[in-house]
Amino acid sequence: MIACGSKQTPGRTAWYLSDVIAQIADPTGSVRSDRRSAYCGARGRARTADVAGLERRGWWAQEKADGVYAEAGVGAGGAVAWVRYRSGELVTAADVRRARGSHRCQDLLGLRTPWAPGTVVAGELQVQTPAAARWQDAHGGARGLVLFDVLAVGDAEGLVSSLLAGRMGEVPAWSMAERPYVDRRAWLERAVGDLDSRASRVVQLVAQRRRGLAAWCRELVDGGAEGAVLVDPSAPAGRGKRKLKRVDHLGARVVAVLPGEGVARLDWGGVLFSVALPAFPLRAGQAVDVAATGFYDSDQPRHARLVRVREDLG
Repeated sequence: MIACGSKQTPGRTAWYLSDVIAQIADPTGSVRSDRRSAYCGARGRARTADVAGLERRGWWAQEKADGVYAEAGVGAGGAVAWVRYRSGELVTAADVRRARGSHRCQDLLGLRTPWAPGTVVAGELQVQTPAAARWQDAHGGARGLVLFDVLAVGDAEGLVSSLLAGRMGEVPAWSMAERPYVDRRAWLERAVGDLDSRASRVVQLVAQRRRGLAAWCRELVDGGAEGAVLVDPSAPAGRGKRKLKRVDHLGARVVAVLPGEGVARLDWGGVLFSVALPAFPLRAGQAVDVAATGFYDSDQPRHARLVRVREDLG
């Protein structure tokens, strides 16, 4: 399954992957108009899969680790103090304690790093999905956050000044969001290189390539990775990216929960369908991941079942 923007294109996984792989191998080849490109630009608009062209323009490629987008903030003593999902939900150590050892952030929150307070990094928080399991197996069973960006760098000297002045609630930091990605990547490489053995098992840096991008993207997808992200090294945070993404699940929204019928009604980009109620709690409005064995002619997923609730998407 190939994802583009907020809606994933219906079709058989191998069919779309083979189409995308063929485009990567021959970016100038034509593609049938009824097939969507694997690349998404600003505001989710489909783009032509022109990996070789982007490489000629100086773009880089990164491995796409499966997970949920998360920002992690560093507090006093260099410890990770909070995690924030794309939905805006903030997770702290108190939330982990309430979960009694089963929270996805339990290895990350409280982790000691050499980074100054006020530092904010972004990455993919590892979750239990098939693509994430493949990524973890390929990287020594790592669990935690796979970094791909830094948004702010803490100011250690400014922190000391604030403490001496009695402003203990203030944590000065320099924004990195408008700096070109080449600078942000250099900071990430230094920062991850400074981690001790325990921290480096929880926080890792996403793999990157600057040459031979087409062959590497093919290698990633053939090897079971979720996909690849092409990055403009001159772009600020949040811009200058194209994605090739393999998706094991559909992203849908719960429209209604009907306990009397034992089903939930879901909306997948305008396609409505029903699934059996799962063992975990469910409510209307939640974003969910759905597994399916294929699709009917109506685009409804065949033999669909709920896999998980996407708390990060609200």
